[in-house]
Amino acid sequence: MNKDFWKLLWNPFEKIAGGTALGIGLAALCCSALINSIFGWHYHGLLNIAPGPESGYLIYLGEQLIIWLVPAVIFFIGGLILSSSRIRIIDVFGTVAFSFLSLVPMNLLQGLPGFKALQEINPELSIRELMELPALYWGTLIAVGLMVFLVWTFIWMFKALQVSCNLKGWRIWVVYLIGVFIGDIITVQLIRLLY
Repeated sequence: MNKDFWKLLWNPFEKIAGGTALGIGLAALCCSALINSIFGWHYHGLLNIAPGPESGYLIYLGEQLIIWLVPAVIFFIGGLILSSSRIRIIDVFGTVAFSFLSLVPMNLLQGLPGFKALQEINPELSIRELMELPALYWGTLIAVGLMVFLVWTFIWMFKALQVSCNLKGWRIWVVYLIGVFIGDIITVQLIRLLY
């Protein structure tokens, strides 16, 4: 694979932004909602995905929209306040939506039997009994893959903010951290309203 491929994988927003990024991102959010509805995984916040109550597709889609819109709005407001550049809402919302594309493979991994078996392991088992369970190995391997895709999502969110708002230095870190951590608190509260 050539250098351009890795550069695009690290920061796709140098080439993809605006309406294209928004279209791809919204398709990914809809796809993630569908996958989660099949496997029963819910976003309980920006940083928390876990099993939840059986729900219809619209609840899963609502969760996806909330985890996208909250950081996008915070990034947009932060960009308006701290950037000296002209900020386009389509670029901010599009690149943030696109950054959730990596959740699609993450959500697929969560549906694998090995990961589900990991969730069902009896916590009262001894270390020796745990080490003999095949589910522990497969589940742990899948969990590592999940972490890779989750970290990838947050890297892309950072790059989305950097490119769409033209922020650098302390300004980008302030807006990013508020978008992620305050955004998580807000998403938790908003998602609760869906039930």
